[in-house]
Amino acid sequence: MIIFSHGNQNNAIDYVYTLETLASFGFIVAAPDHLNNTQDDVRIDFINSQAGYTLISCFDGLPSPCSRPDVPKSLTDRVHDISAIIDALPTWFGDRADISRVGVMGHSRGTVTALAAAGGSTTWRFPAEPRVKAIMGLANGARDITFGADVQDITVPALLVGGELDPTTLVSKEVFDRLPSTEKAFILIPNAKHRHFDSGLCAETQSSGAIAVANSRAILDLQTVRTLVTGGSLRDNGRSMDYCGFETFTNPIDIRALVASLTAFNVTPDNVPTTGLDSNDVKDEVVELAVIFFGHALDRDSDDYGPFTDFLT
Repeated sequence: MIIFSHGNQNNAIDYVYTLETLASFGFIVAAPDHLNNTQDDVRIDFINSQAGYTLISCFDGLPSPCSRPDVPKSLTDRVHDISAIIDALPTWFGDRADISRVGVMGHSRGTVTALAAAGGSTTWRFPAEPRVKAIMGLANGARDITFGADVQDITVPALLVGGELDPTTLVSKEVFDRLPSTEKAFILIPNAKHRHFDSGLCAETQSSGAIAVANSRAILDLQTVRTLVTGGSLRDNGRSMDYCGFETFTNPIDIRALVASLTAFNVTPDNVPTTGLDSNDVKDEVVELAVIFFGHALDRDSDDYGPFTDFLT
């Protein structure tokens, strides 16, 4: 059973192709949206700011702003979400949900969530979730947030994956060096940026861009595609042009003129992805690693029991 934790101001659907493919290998995959720390919360705040009043209420019923990335509360809530899902899954799936074999996988702040669930946090004042038996992190959060988790207390098997072009890879390497776990590995993906791990963002670029092209009043879709193709305030994490192929910008709707108007970048068949690496290729590698890792780290009764690192190539 794998619980996936999304990044800061992401949604679980941003990783849809990775999660669906993992489920096709027989894993139960649960991917919650962490309330108050999602892109949907950001979108509600945007709409309300454009309207000048509360047009859409926050999901928790509290006053705006809905996006509340306060780190101590965010990480505490996220780890509570992990525990709540472990409690709930057997009520949905019965004995098919084996809570003795629970792994947590995350991206960015979701990686910090996995670390905090496995090690607890003295800083944020919550204990480890003892039912978490393995963790896998894609990229990492900022350093000052990451080490709010008690990394030094994590003894479960751990696999960290970083992108060569992602500044947080240095944080992932530091985490790896501090982990006392006897089963751990660090994998570096050449030419990958932080957003290469969001397997659904290219589809979101096309869909939001297509709606914005067709309807000048679709201000939320325009804002969504603008954030994706400019990188917003986190441009170093990657823009759509860095990790999406040519078909993202042309099929089924040609959105190149819109992209050019927002970024002054003229998409051609030869200049995207700018890194030379498509997020779909990263998705395939991540899934392969996750199947090997969780398949061995969570299956201690198997005849081929051994450190998961024996099976990595």
